Amino acid sequence: LLNGETYIQGGSGGGDRPEIRSAAGAFRTMDGVNTSALNTSFPRNFVAPDGRVFGYDSDSGQMYFVNTSGTGSIAMGARFNTGLSGGWHSSTAMYRPGRILQIGGNSNGAYTIDITSGTPVVAATQSMAATRQWLNATVLADGKVAATSGTVVAENASQPTNYVEIWDPQTGQWTRGPAAQRTRMYHSNAILLPDGSLLTSGGGAGSPTLSSDPNQNNLNAEIYYPPYLFAAGGLRAARPTITTAPNYIDIGKTYGVDVNGAAGVSRVTLVKTGSMSHSFNFEQRFLDLTFKTTGTHVQIQAPTRAGEAPPGYYMLFVFNDAGVPSVAKVIRMGVATDPNPSITPVISNPGAQTTIVGSAANLALSAADPRG
Repeated sequence: LLNGETYIQGGSGGGDRPEIRSAAGAFRTMDGVNTSALNTSFPRNFVAPDGRVFGYDSDSGQMYFVNTSGTGSIAMGARFNTGLSGGWHSSTAMYRPGRILQIGGNSNGAYTIDITSGTPVVAATQSMAATRQWLNATVLADGKVAATSGTVVAENASQPTNYVEIWDPQTGQWTRGPAAQRTRMYHSNAILLPDGSLLTSGGGAGSPTLSSDPNQNNLNAEIYYPPYLFAAGGLRAARPTITTAPNYIDIGKTYGVDVNGAAGVSRVTLVKTGSMSHSFNFEQRFLDLTFKTTGTHVQIQAPTRAGEAPPGYYMLFVFNDAGVPSVAKVIRMGVATDPNPSITPVISNPGAQTTIVGSAANLALSAADPRG
């Protein structure tokens, strides 16, 4: 949560009331939050931009918000059609602050769920190539989402979906990529690594339907290298290098980063380190950062709202003008002393202007920023 506490919901024997663990390790029960009507297995929960916990039942599509103050309260909302995408063997990822991608499971369908206004807005996006059950959704260094692993029928290796599919938030379209060597199903994992590659592992361990096929009992891992790591002709691309960066950042502040070849910096992104289990990485966060380059020095603006970047560890990537990311610098986001600091620049009135219709016009504007 935004204050450094941990929200705990669901699980065997704990389906009726969530709990809060304080930073000091003490627990309190959310007596004002009744979750007994929700599926206890693998709740899909996210910290919303306004600081509440947004969640939905992966089976019924029931959406809700939880206020974690004091003994808590819960507000049930609408339901979405889990026939298009849903079930506990589906996957999901918050690909931008307050914007969630729900994919696979019951079908090859995909939804986006936008909670930035405080009321969920659900919309269909392009479907995947095939139904994928027990797949994993991972936000990459460039903000696209990679779907890996899974099968058309749960725990049936005869119809694997080993190939990667990448979803682009800008277009809402999927692009099919290469296939992994192993079929990964139940208990598989996928985590973005600091070098921008994707570690896929596990799948099949402990599943009775796979016990007769040791080749699918995957106590092993593979690494997928996304397209942004390659140049034309399939060669590995030259990468920018972060030479110095802070170990700790705070909401609303500006920080300096030194980068080899900083003049060609085209993008700076922040990706939260993951916590992966059962086709769901609930700690994923992605943000594009505002930046300014001067020689080899890059000034970056930390996220300006605590609800968009909860406390924890993040990977800072710097991209060159060819769209190739650096190896990330892992940094810690602290608990914000001011969750929504003043960062809006104030522009000076340039006065009345005159020009000729059809002619080019230039106007210099001046503004002061509260953070400099």
